[in-house]
Formats: sequence, structure tokens, C-alpha cells
Amino acid sequence: MKRRKKAGTQREPLVDSPRRWRALCENLPDIVMTVARDGSLEAINRTVKGLTVEQAVGTSIYDYISPEHRGAVRQALERVFETGKPDTYQIRGTGPLGPDTAWYETRVVPVWREGRVVAVTQISTDVTARKEAEDLLRDSEQKYRQLVESVNDGIWALDEQDCTVFVNPRMAQMLGYGPDEMLGRPLAAFLEEGEMARCKDCLSPGRPEAGQRAGFTLLRKDGTRVRASFGVAVATDDDGNYLGATISATDITERELAAEAIRKSEEEFRLAFENAKDAIFWADPETGILLRCNKAAEALLGRSRDELVGMHQTMLHPPETVDYHANQFRRHFKERGAIDDDGEIITKSGQVKPVHISASLTSVGGKTVMQGIFRDITERKEAERQLEQARSRLAQLVDEQKAKLNVRERAIESSLNGIGICDLNGIVTYANPAFAGLFGCDAPEEVLGWHASDFSPGDEAVQTLTTVRNEGRWSGVLPGKRKDGSAFDAQMLVNLITDAGRPVGIVASILDVTEQRQMLNALVASEQKYRQVVENTQDIVYSVDREGRITFVSPAVTRYGYAVSDVVGRPIGEFLVPEDLEPVMRDLASTLSTGAVFKTAFRIQARDGRVLHMEELGSPIRDLSGEIAGITGVIRDVTEQRQAEEALRKTNDELVRAERLAAIGEMATGISHEINQPLTAMRGYTDNARTLISRGRYEEAESNLRIIAELLDRSAEITGQLKLLVRRPAEPSGALSLRTVVENVVSFLAARAGEEGVRLLTDVPAAEFAVRGDLVRLEQVVMNLVGNALDAMKGAATREVRLALRETAGCVALTCRDTGSGIPADRLRRVFEPFYTTKPPGEGLGLGLAIAKTIVEECGGNMTAANHPDGGAVFTVTFPPAGPATPARPGPGTA
Repeated sequence: MKRRKKAGTQREPLVDSPRRWRALCENLPDIVMTVARDGSLEAINRTVKGLTVEQAVGTSIYDYISPEHRGAVRQALERVFETGKPDTYQIRGTGPLGPDTAWYETRVVPVWREGRVVAVTQISTDVTARKEAEDLLRDSEQKYRQLVESVNDGIWALDEQDCTVFVNPRMAQMLGYGPDEMLGRPLAAFLEEGEMARCKDCLSPGRPEAGQRAGFTLLRKDGTRVRASFGVAVATDDDGNYLGATISATDITERELAAEAIRKSEEEFRLAFENAKDAIFWADPETGILLRCNKAAEALLGRSRDELVGMHQTMLHPPETVDYHANQFRRHFKERGAIDDDGEIITKSGQVKPVHISASLTSVGGKTVMQGIFRDITERKEAERQLEQARSRLAQLVDEQKAKLNVRERAIESSLNGIGICDLNGIVTYANPAFAGLFGCDAPEEVLGWHASDFSPGDEAVQTLTTVRNEGRWSGVLPGKRKDGSAFDAQMLVNLITDAGRPVGIVASILDVTEQRQMLNALVASEQKYRQVVENTQDIVYSVDREGRITFVSPAVTRYGYAVSDVVGRPIGEFLVPEDLEPVMRDLASTLSTGAVFKTAFRIQARDGRVLHMEELGSPIRDLSGEIAGITGVIRDVTEQRQAEEALRKTNDELVRAERLAAIGEMATGISHEINQPLTAMRGYTDNARTLISRGRYEEAESNLRIIAELLDRSAEITGQLKLLVRRPAEPSGALSLRTVVENVVSFLAARAGEEGVRLLTDVPAAEFAVRGDLVRLEQVVMNLVGNALDAMKGAATREVRLALRETAGCVALTCRDTGSGIPADRLRRVFEPFYTTKPPGEGLGLGLAIAKTIVEECGGNMTAANHPDGGAVFTVTFPPAGPATPARPGPGTA
């Protein structure tokens, strides 16, 4: 109480002295006033309503306070008068712009006289600017929180110990965790072993490449791996000390798998090299001389291929960087590592361009070369420059407002995904730099005010907005439209933004997936093409490298007990009978050195121990430089043919003579039976015709005579077939289309096949398959094969005949397969013998296949018969290819 009186004694001279009071208060920026208990102003240093100080003194303080705040002010004053303790309140009041236009924070201090509070002194500070800044900061935090929750990228925030302080739902979903499960755990717990050291480099504040994206292998909760691309934003204090980092992670697992699959295809590699958008160079790793380049390299350097090949690799770069790139080249070759760096090249005109260089050692045709991929990053550098300018402007704005962007804001601004916000009508109100860049704009300000339909042709964007307003979410791919009119495929994730349950806007995350979709489509098309070729190949198709190791084998190898995985990667000599190894390896070596096509025969051992005879036709494989990189070949199983030949050599003369006599007997019996039938019928029809004529029934008699004529033609046909079997071979006619022969026969026999419930199928590509021969006689061959197949399927559960044409091993091959019971194994070698038949007596002479084989051999071809592993018989006819086919004549049964 004594201290209070003393303080009051010290204040009273100042309060009672108007001169001293004014001298102190008039220089303060705040409003200082003395207020009596009834609320009247006893003194004030300045006003804000246009009144003079003299006019304000004596008025009530409540005249300047909004009615909604008067009760709170009155209570605050009463507390000070009652307790004698200072108090504080914050209200909206009269400002320079009029009533209720400013916020004031007021400190209320008691004025003591003679031990009691007689008045209060109020010091009011204008905090309007601070309140507005707090409101803006609150709105900004809410906006960026909603953006981070809905982006397609994973957002990962780390503290100075690299421990997790925040992850968005997408990041947790990518690793199979809930967001809370990851909080507090170190980054290393989610990285594959050995990745943390490399990731630490990216998080280093002094690293030159900080801020660029890099790929890392992450571990999911279930132990599986996922590949992700990291974009890192490092936070430091004013002294450059590391405070933490924000990572923008994109799942690139599928993209890398697709890229790996494409690299495995040699043909796709060749096409990719020549037609790649990036410049590709091959250089001698020891001398640095350029050996090869693609079209993009010519366009990038402004030089022809002839000018580039033979240059030293350092001549691609500006003179001041020659020593650096020469040292990099030598170090890379010595350490056999990989280069992934940014650099510069100089064009023929002297222009310097920034490029991203990826280099690695690779083997081409057994020769090691240094492969460099140069990507023009001029646009990227410009985008980075503009992005840096935008970041600088943003940092300047933050400094002016004395507010910081939080971790989530920095992550969105640095995201490579385009992120934009529009109102419920589709008008864009916010866009990050990546969003503007996706649509061909230099800065986000360019797209502000655009409608959603401006970013996509047609009405799909408008329909998407409707879906999001109704359902709250949409994801998928839409066609995007850039500012210059060019199109791209946009992967989009669109969400509705709500505030207290009320829709206020729409946020979209966009990623350009054009290249990824093209890559996947190309991979699917390539896979389908090669699968069809391999699945329709009966023989074993293989390839070996220069060391004789098998690099590819077709599924036909499974017929001999081996899986494809058992064969690929092993030396070809492991599967040969040792006695046949030396001549085969000699043929392979000769082809590798001279490039000549070879044909050889050898024996292999199947997994079950059988020794099989094989014939092979092989040719060289050349790489892009024309060097022989290996050998590809087609291997055909000729075991049965060799066994038949061996059995024939062992047959003695007596057996040959006996078979000839048996054939003559069978021929006589067959001819007698076949000719007696029409003769007996003709006898009956003749007697009948005589009776009809005697009765004057001439039309019916004429019908009998026509039947007699047809029976005579049948007898002539039998004798004609015998002549055809034994006559001298005729010279083949000109080239004709074997495809046309097949089509004519199928058209003629389609009705019969339909009546008998047989599906007549064809597998005939668009090529003509030109061979030498006569159209009518080749049609006779195909009709005989199809007719026999139709006869062989009577009573079968599945009834199909399939005709297929292929070009394989330098020959044109026609196969006819049925789904009947097949040919007994002990009768396969006799099916082409004259008068041999498995049909019941009276249904055939057994000359059809013998005549067909004779016709095929006259054309320089061959015919074989076999049983298909899945059931039924397979007849294969091969012809040597001819020149262009002559126009086809009408087929059998046509006018």
C-alpha cells in the first residue's frame, strides 16, 4: 500500500501537469487517453475521426466504439476501477476510414489519487494490419493444407535429424502405411539398404545438384519395393545450417519396368536409337573417337552424321569445358561407372546449348562402346530460371508481409505435378508453375481467369466439373490442350474443396503421361507381334551370341522335354551329341567370320535320353554398325525321316520284290473293283434305256444316257490317274500365288464342310507366297488334302480343318491339320504309296496322296505327313519361293 501511494505520488505531478502530459503523449504513435468512471474523456493525445482534441475532450468513449463491443469495454473498465489492476481488451472501432474500420488493442491502467482509482489511462494500438495478416495467413494455411492432401505426389517433411514430421495420405498410401505410423520414424527406415548415403547427398544444403530429382528404392510395409523419384527442397537458417527438408515423391515403378522391358527388345532398341528424340553417341572408350550417332544428334549439333563420326568426343563441348569433359570420360571408362550430369554442347554455328548427359559403357556386337545420351534441356533451364524468379518474388512477398510459407506451401510450389484451383464455375483462381508449364504458359499468372474448358478440347472438362461437384472426386486421363494448340495426355486427380462442409472450389493435380502411354502401347504392340510369330512356328527358332551362348529359343523346344529357361544362357554345344559338336561349331565359326548362310545336320539328346536327328538352316545377326553380333537359325527334327531312310537301306532285294508284287496285286484288285462298278451300272442303265425307248419315254431314256456318260468319265478318270502317276514329270509353269490356290479350294469346299459340320479355318497372311507350278494341279493337291481331312473326322467330337501358310527357313510352307484320330504310327511311312488306303473297300483307290506328292515334287517341293501332339494328322507341303505371282485363274467349280 505504501509502494502504491508512492507510485501515485510520483504520477500525480505528471498527470496534473498538462504541459508534461502533452509533451510525452503527443509523440507516441498510439492513442493515449484518460477516461473517467462514467466513460467521459478527460484527456486525449490525438483523434481519428476528424475532431480536434478540444472537441473530443468531454465526450463519451462509447461514442467511438461499435455497439457490439461496448459491453466488453464497460466490463473491462469496471474491473480496473474495482480491482485496481491493469487490463487489456481488443475491439473494432473508428479508424481513418470511418466507424468499424480498424482494430485496436487497448491497455487499461488505473490512475490513483489518495489511495483510490479516480480514472484510467487507456493506450490503444492500431492492430488492423496485424489482424489482416493473421486472417490471410489462416486462409493460406487452409488452402495449402487441402492442396497437399489431394495432390497425386507423395509429400514427405523431415526435421534436422531426417525424421518424419509430416506425410500426406498419398505418401503413406505409396508405402502401405497410415500417415500416423510414419511420424517420428527416420527416413532410413523406409529406404533400401545402401540408398541412404546417396539420399543424404541430395539433402545436403551445399550439394550443387540440390533441388533436382533423383530415383530411389523404397521399402513398403509388406516388404516389397517401390521405385520413386524424389524432388527435394532443403530448409536452412540464416547461417546455412540444415533445418530439414521437404520431399516430393512420384511413384515411377511402372515407368521403370516398362523402360526395362523395352531395353530387352533388340529390334525396339534399334528403332529407339535411330528415332529417339534425344541425341545418342557411341564412342571408342579408349580413344574417345565418335563411332556412331542418331538423327537427333545431327539436329542437336547442326552437323551431318559424316561430320560427327570420327570427331573426338571433346569437340562436342565448348572450348572452356574440354578439359573437364575429357577427364570425366577417362574417369568413367576407368571406373566403369555411369555419368548422369548436366553440361553444354556447341553447335556448328557456335551456339552453346545446355544438355543433360547420361553415359554408360555398353556391349554392342561383343565390342564395348561408350554410349552417351544428350537431352536438350534449354526449355527446362528456362523453366527453372522462371521458376527461380517466381520463387524469388514469392520470397520477397513473404519478407514484406513478415510471414513464412510453411512446409506444405513450399512442397506445392516445387512439385513437378501441375496443381490448380478453380471456383465452382470452373474459373482458375490459382496455379503453380508446373501447371502453367504443362499448358505452354511461362508463368502462373497467364492462366488465371481461364475456364476449365480452355485446357481440354470438347466438353469432357465441363463433364468432369459436373462429376466433381456431384461426387466430390474424379480421376482419370483427359486430352490436354496447350496454349499453342498442341495436345497431350493428362493424368488428373480432381477433388472438391469444402469449408465447414460447404463446397467452395475445386483443386486438380495434373501430370503429362503422353510419353509413358506411347511407351506402353509400343511395348504391347511389339509383344503381340513377336508372340504370334513364335507361337505359330513348328520348328525350333533360336539365336546365339558370338561366344555360342543361346540368347533366345522358341517354345517349340518344350517338345523335347526342356523349358525355355533351361536352355537360354547355356552354350549350344551342351545339347549336341559330342561326336557332332566339332563340325557344327566349325559351321558357326565360319558364319561369324564370313557372314555366309549355312545348312548343317547334327544330333541332339532330349531330356528323356532320346537321340534325335536335326537339320539346321542358320544365318548371321548384324548390329546397327553392320558387325556380326551372333547367329539365328531354324532347327527341324528329321529323326523319323532318318529312321525311314535307315530302314530302307536295310531292306534286301527280296523284300523290295515282294512289295512290288503286292503293289501290283493291290493295283489289279483296285482297278478291277473300281471299273466293274461303273460297268455293272452302265449295263443296268443301258437295258433300262432300251425299255424306255421302246415305250416312247425318250426324256427318261436321255437321263439314263447322261448317267452312262458320267460313269464312262469316272472310268476314264481312274485310268487317267494311273497315267498321271507314271507319266514323266512336266516342267513347272510360271510363278503363281499359293494364297489364291488355298482361297479357291476353301471357297469350293465350304459348302461340303458346312453340311458335314466341319469348321474350315485358314491362317493365311496377306502375302502372295509365290511358287512355281500349274494352278489347276496345285488346286488338285490342296483339294486332296482337305478332302482326306474331311473324311478322317467322321465321328470325331471336335471337327476342324486348319490351312496355314508361312515363309520359314527360305521355303513356302502349307500345312493342313485335322482333329480326327490321326494316322497309326506304323502306317505313316506308307501313306504316299500308290493304292495304299485306310478307307473301306469301294471308297477310294489310294492314289490321291501318291498323285499329290508327285505333283508337288514336279514343282520342286516336298510333302510330309505326321501326327499333331494334340491329336489329328498334319500334312506339310513345302515349295521353294518363286518370283512375283501371275494373276490367278478361276478356281475349281467356278465359271
